[in-house]
Amino acid sequence: MCQSFDLPVAKQTRTYHFRTLRDAGLIRDIDCGNKKGILLRRNALDRRFPGLFDLLAAEFGNATRSRGSRSR
Repeated sequence: MCQSFDLPVAKQTRTYHFRTLRDAGLIRDIDCGNKKGILLRRNALDRRFPGLFDLLAAEFGNATRSRGSRSR
């Protein structure tokens, strides 16, 4: 579950995109008391876009490792 996003966009833009993802059935809101969380509906994502999440996770891992090796 994600509870904060450090995105370089306006709050209205985040709201719009999260609403679009929620309407598409790819995420859902979680009530955490006085906060709201977002849960990725991984099964729905895998059904609609097979292999996409694994590809993105691998790319993110490669990008993170590349950035880490450059700073050494």
